[in-house]
Amino acid sequence: MAVIRNLYAGRLSDEDAELFYKLWMGLLDFVNAKCDIDSSLGRLTSPKGQDIQKLLPLRTKIWEDVGIIDAYISAEKSLNKDEISILAGWKKAINLDFIVVKHLKNHSVLMTNEKMPLLYGTIGIYSTCDEMIPKERLPVAVNCMLLPFKGKIINDSFLLGGNITFDSGYRKGLNDAYQNSKERYGIINSLDDNDELIAKHAADSARMKCIENEILVDTYNEDEEMSAWHCYLTDTLTFPFGADASKQMLRSPLLSGEKVTVTGLAGMDDCYDGLVVMIQWQGRIFAVLLEQLSLDGDTSEKTREAVEDWQYWISSHGLLY
Repeated sequence: MAVIRNLYAGRLSDEDAELFYKLWMGLLDFVNAKCDIDSSLGRLTSPKGQDIQKLLPLRTKIWEDVGIIDAYISAEKSLNKDEISILAGWKKAINLDFIVVKHLKNHSVLMTNEKMPLLYGTIGIYSTCDEMIPKERLPVAVNCMLLPFKGKIINDSFLLGGNITFDSGYRKGLNDAYQNSKERYGIINSLDDNDELIAKHAADSARMKCIENEILVDTYNEDEEMSAWHCYLTDTLTFPFGADASKQMLRSPLLSGEKVTVTGLAGMDDCYDGLVVMIQWQGRIFAVLLEQLSLDGDTSEKTREAVEDWQYWISSHGLLY
C-alpha cells in the first residue's frame, strides 16, 4: 500500500496560514498607523510584495512592548473570539537567537543558543522549514520570534540570519547539546502549560551559573576545568562515605545497586577523563568514576552537595559547547 504523506506535516494548513496572515498583517498595519512609523507602506493587508526590511521596524515595535497587542484587540471590533484568543497568546512570544538543528517528520527543531538550551518543535506557515533551509545546510543560526498558534509553534514570518556555518568540532558539540537537552527537557511543541518545565530550566541555569562562578571561575579549557573540580572536591569531600552503583559501566565491575564504601579521591594524574574515587568492595580497593555512584542517606550534606554538583555538571557538560 502506498504511503500518503500528510500535506500539512511541518506547516499550517492553507486555511490557518491565511488566518495567521490576516491577524499578523492587521497587527502590523495597526502598529504602523498608531506609532506613525512608515507612511510609505500604505495599508498592510497581505505579505505579498512587501519589503521585509521596511516591515522590520513594525515587528520590532510589537516585541518591544507586547501590550500593543491588547490595544489592537480593543481597537479591532471585527475580531471574533478565536482570533482574539490567538492574538492574546502571542504575548507569550519567545524572541531569541536559535540554531536550526534538525528537520523531523512533523516539525523542525530550533535550539536556543545558550549554555543550557531548550528545544522547540516548530512548523512553517505556507512553507515547511526544510523548504526554506535544506537539511544539508544544517545546523544554521537564525533569529526569529516563536509564536503559539492553535496549540502549535510557528515563527512570526521573519526568519533572519542563516549565513553562519559551523566546523565539525562545533557540530559535534551541538549534537551533544541536542541529545542532552532532549533527554532533560524534551522537545517543546507548545508554548502553553510549560510553567513547570520553564521553572526547572531556570533552576538548572541558575545552578550552572553558580558552578561556573564559584568552582570553574578563571578556567579556559577542559583540563583547567577538571583541575578546578579536583581541587574543589579535595577540599570539600569527607571520607569515608557509603554509596551504591546507580548504573552499570563497561569499565567498572559494579552492578547497578551494589553497595560500596568510598575511601578517597584519586590523584589528578588518574583523573584524565573523569573524576575517579577509590572504593572498597568485596575486600578489594580500586577506582571507579564518581559519576557511577549514588550516595547513601548517611553522607554529610556538604559531601552530598559537592558530589551532586559534579554529577549534575558532567551530565550537562554536552550542553555547554
